[in-house]
Amino acid sequence: MKPENKLSDSAALEILKNGTYGVLSTAAPDGTPYGIPLNYVYVPEDSALYFHCAVKGRKMENLTANGRVSFAVVGNEQIAEAQLTTHFESVIVTGTASLITDDTEKRAKLARLCEVLAPSAVERSNTILSGPLPPVAVVKIAIGEISGKKH
Repeated sequence: MKPENKLSDSAALEILKNGTYGVLSTAAPDGTPYGIPLNYVYVPEDSALYFHCAVKGRKMENLTANGRVSFAVVGNEQIAEAQLTTHFESVIVTGTASLITDDTEKRAKLARLCEVLAPSAVERSNTILSGPLPPVAVVKIAIGEISGKKH
């Protein structure tokens, strides 16, 4: 990457903080790559990203076999037709994914996801989360490395 296109870590973290949607990349046990778009929340105090998903499926099979992941987020993006280029900001995080198994932590992270992704439905989400936990998985991506780019 050209040095002038590299974002500082603080600028890259700001894109993560403001974003809500990215692409998770995993690898199957046989090495087959798998990328899937999903909602997330960045929690600075944990230096981690969190998302929720179904308890079973290809994504969870891959994460169980190999917790090493990559996660990409695109910030501001605009096609500059006259210049035949795209102006954008992007962040790629590599890290380790792990399943949240503690019910208290799981409930807290689901509440945080709801606060960030559905702020107008917080009351409803609080009602749902005050009862038995929904049958969903909550996954933490502990950030190992982060790189940001702009053009």
